[in-house]
Amino acid sequence: MGYLKKITAAGVLAMMATGASAATCGDGSYSISLDPATACYAYGTGNVNGNAKHDPILNGTTVGNNTFTLVSGPVISSLTLLDKSDSVGDLEEGALSGTLSGGKSGRFTLNDVLPYSSLIVALKVGSGKDGFDWAAFKVAGAGMFDFLVNFKKGGGLSHVNVYGVEDVAPAPVPLPASALLLLGGVGGFAALRRRKKAA
Repeated sequence: MGYLKKITAAGVLAMMATGASAATCGDGSYSISLDPATACYAYGTGNVNGNAKHDPILNGTTVGNNTFTLVSGPVISSLTLLDKSDSVGDLEEGALSGTLSGGKSGRFTLNDVLPYSSLIVALKVGSGKDGFDWAAFKVAGAGMFDFLVNFKKGGGLSHVNVYGVEDVAPAPVPLPASALLLLGGVGGFAALRRRKKAA
């Protein structure tokens, strides 16, 4: 998935203070900053792995031991896992690049994922932390993210997931029969006019 240059927590905080939108989630344990804006969506314990049966983000609710605490509602339904930083060869590969595994701070890029919208980026940390296992952020679109996971012990980044809702093009609206008759009538008048001019 590419190499991410590790940056310090101080560097991340400095970037967050220089105008990029920043959001915190999970009682402040997670911070993410990018342009365009972000907002905390939900956080919880357990795992967010993209499994439709067990992933609380895909379900919009607590599933088994994987809890879901909604911060910024309503729950987004019809989400699809688009990319996971530690997966290769499936999903909508290429949505994420430069994701660091194991660190507490870093930078990654979310590339264009058209035709998906209602994008969610989730950060999942490893074991040994003293807070929530994951936090999910609403994002407005593609951009470069700086992240910081702030735990006193353990809790380096395990993986990053990207979710979205596929935008379905609206079906063409059929013209009512009256519109077709109107077009036929206008065409008939045009033909009569030409006939009169020719005569």
